[in-house]
Amino acid sequence: EKVAPDLMYLDVSLVGKDGREVAQELKGNAKTKHIPIVILTAYPNADELAREAGADDFLPKPFELAELWKMTSKYTTSL
Repeated sequence: EKVAPDLMYLDVSLVGKDGREVAQELKGNAKTKHIPIVILTAYPNADELAREAGADDFLPKPFELAELWKMTSKYTTSL
């Protein structure tokens, strides 16, 4: 709780919890709701899944490393 990330990438398919559930929990918490969340998924309806989860954006898989860097720079100022 002392250090918060600048950005979080969450895959839809996580072990134990779905990435969408995690995103909803984080966006529902006053301490973490400001952290941008990008959903990673190979599902064809990635935009809809990200929106339902309350995520800020999505990155469809497979993706190129350049796309990951572009998305990261969109939400962080340190790059």
